[in-house]
Amino acid sequence: MANGQIGWVELHADDGDALGKFYETVFDWKIDRDPTMGGYVMFSDGQLAGGFAESMPKAAGHMYLLTEDIDQSLKAVEAAGGKTRKEKTLISEEIGSWAQFEDPQGNVMGLFQQVSR
Repeated sequence: MANGQIGWVELHADDGDALGKFYETVFDWKIDRDPTMGGYVMFSDGQLAGGFAESMPKAAGHMYLLTEDIDQSLKAVEAAGGKTRKEKTLISEEIGSWAQFEDPQGNVMGLFQQVSR
């Protein structure tokens, strides 16, 4: 563990189970629905973990999820009930592209596709 490394992320969810299913479907996150924790649903993307909590404010695009294909990710987002907020936009040929989507509970998240090196 490194000092200052992000260790836990929380996103707003009126319905943690439903939002867990969205991220599980679109990004293959592992979802942990512990019945002893009420409506709090935990998730992990394999490296970073967190939870869905009603008490958290909605995210506004300050978190960017890495993807190998933004276009495919946006299609999966829409198929699972989310909305594209910002279409794929080139940052530069050397860096890559970004986009934003809104999940079914109103969190706005970014997508970042790095240039393959």
